[in-house]
Amino acid sequence: MKSETTLFRLNDELQVITRHICLTKDIGVDDNLFGGVMLSWIDEAAVIYAMLVTKSNRLVTRVFNNAEFQQPVKVGDVVEFLANGYKIGKTSITVSLRVVILDVQSEQRYEAHSVDVTLVQIDRNRKPLEIKIHSKP
Repeated sequence: MKSETTLFRLNDELQVITRHICLTKDIGVDDNLFGGVMLSWIDEAAVIYAMLVTKSNRLVTRVFNNAEFQQPVKVGDVVEFLANGYKIGKTSITVSLRVVILDVQSEQRYEAHSVDVTLVQIDRNRKPLEIKIHSKP
């Protein structure tokens, strides 16, 4: 499948947040997944994980740091989004994500992308709200 890439191994530090399958409707030039679709999926995975950590559903995306696209995603690829940790600020949480392509036949994984996403917790008036952590997800 991705012979030029290194296999990606899961470990205890990583938590699968969500998965998507790349469909033909998601494809752009050169039969690769649109970058905007990938960013949308990354945003969704980051907010899910941040919601689990903060116990809040009032989070907005502030920054995508170093969204590096390392491998193309093709139709039929299963894409896994793994949390690789987080950092808490006063009103923000930065989630480190690894994005891997899962070859379902061989059960091998190939790293496709990595990114840090910063989200801000807000109150009902859309003002930043201090984050209080009670337990790990």
